[in-house]
Amino acid sequence: AAGDLPVFDLRLQSGGKDITSFEDGSARVTLPYTLPVGQQPAGVVVYYLDGDGALHPCPTEYDADSKSITFTTGHFSLYVVGYDSDLVWDNPFSDVGESDWFYEAVKYANKNGLLDGLGEGRFSPNGNLSRAQLAQILFSREGKPAVNFLMSFSDVDESAWYAEAVRWAASQSIVSGYDGGRFGPGDSVTREQLALMLWRYAGSPAVSSGELEFSDADQVSGWALEAMRWAVEQGILSGTGSGQLSPRGLATRAHAAQMLKNFIEQ
Repeated sequence: AAGDLPVFDLRLQSGGKDITSFEDGSARVTLPYTLPVGQQPAGVVVYYLDGDGALHPCPTEYDADSKSITFTTGHFSLYVVGYDSDLVWDNPFSDVGESDWFYEAVKYANKNGLLDGLGEGRFSPNGNLSRAQLAQILFSREGKPAVNFLMSFSDVDESAWYAEAVRWAASQSIVSGYDGGRFGPGDSVTREQLALMLWRYAGSPAVSSGELEFSDADQVSGWALEAMRWAVEQGILSGTGSGQLSPRGLATRAHAAQMLKNFIEQ
């Protein structure tokens, strides 16, 4: 089943008996592995080989200095060291480094076609995301469906690049306008607006949690309260430090990438 891939048989004994399962616990295992020519560290992955010959990936890290791989597992059995080129990302952004907290989020958003760069090899992680851009992201994720819906926003030109995205989002009640019939396509998205649009996109699910445990929870707009509770409950949105949620703060492109990743992977 593993072909010519390296296979490790991991065993642990106690009192003469094999321990195969750690129940609710887990173990971090480090194994020697020299990266072959043509492979990149991000693509190395350890798989659990089950009795039917199926491979199940485990969270894996490769250390080039020690030439070893470390992975986490809840039991011991047969494990295969393989390679998945789909995990490799050729980072095109000069302003996104592996040590940045948003690296994995930007990687995910870029690889999945959610967020592109802004030209000249820049992602601009601290830049803001517009309402039109967020509508376009969700619209693209849905496959850009055509909808027959009368859009009444006075500031959305029918020929604008985002017009069909806003039309679709409005038809699904994902977005609504401001007073005066405006949509504000170029306005930067706030954290509570982003949470609201994702919550509506998810179908406005019920929330089981109670009050928001943040010192500035009273700053959440009434129309966004359920959405913010849901976003926090689902781990999509977290605080910005010092026990604050900053609901009316602008969502940077890095924050948006992280929230989108959290939302899709929940």
